[in-house]
Amino acid sequence: MEMRLSAAAAGTVAAIHAKAGTQVENAAVLIELELSESA
Repeated sequence: MEMRLSAAAAGTVAAIHAKAGTQVENAAVLIELELSESA
């Protein structure tokens, strides 16, 4: 199953903690974001 994810703030993906096609546990951290500074 694929799911579209969104974030509440602008940023860059700093780390990915899951591989495509791998099942993950409920509430697992999938990515880490480095937040962008707002103008």
